[in-house]
Amino acid sequence: EGPFINNERKGAHDHVHIQSSLSPTAILDCYGSLENVRIITLAPELPGAMDVITWLQDRGVVIALGHSMAKLDTAEEAVSKGASLITHLFNAMLPFHHRDPGIVGLLTSLKFNKQIYYSLISDGW
Repeated sequence: EGPFINNERKGAHDHVHIQSSLSPTAILDCYGSLENVRIITLAPELPGAMDVITWLQDRGVVIALGHSMAKLDTAEEAVSKGASLITHLFNAMLPFHHRDPGIVGLLTSLKFNKQIYYSLISDGW
């Protein structure tokens, strides 16, 4: 998780580490070799995110969406590029709304024939 997340939904992440745009170079500068990286959470609305999602998928990295202000259409585009996981559903993302369910809406989207996985924080709140 992080640092390629939306500062407005940063949760416990320190704002000084958050990156406001994505590129393959930024990913490699942050993580180094992707040899041991399996999952990266990012906010799909960040500049460069869609290209990076494709780039990461081509390298075998699972792309998770989270810490985001993304609306449903942006989240659907991210899935079409290769994202397949939602990081801690309902936490650090826009709340579900009937006019635009945001990332949560991926669970019922009919725009693709692909399983969307999600994680939950089971803290009782």
